[in-house]
Amino acid sequence: MRGRNVTKPFSIAGFVIAEIYMLFVVLAPLRSALPASISYAITAHYGVLAPLTGSMPIPTDYMIWRVLCLALFFGPFGALVGMGLGLVAGAILPKR
Repeated sequence: MRGRNVTKPFSIAGFVIAEIYMLFVVLAPLRSALPASISYAITAHYGVLAPLTGSMPIPTDYMIWRVLCLALFFGPFGALVGMGLGLVAGAILPKR
């Protein structure tokens, strides 16, 4: 007799948790010195020299694009991790 398939709920939960974690990663405060790639990108786009102290606020459109791009990676990989955990949990749970 087959037991309940718990893979789908675990996969959905993994997706949601990964997206929440992605927001924590993206919206976390930056280091005191911006990496060179971000400084050059901000300089090239806005025509101003980004200070190395990190006191310059990050532009909103940059943060929006960062959230959208990272959502494409965090969500599916979180769903895959949830699916793996759901398969393990389904194997461990007793069958009725």
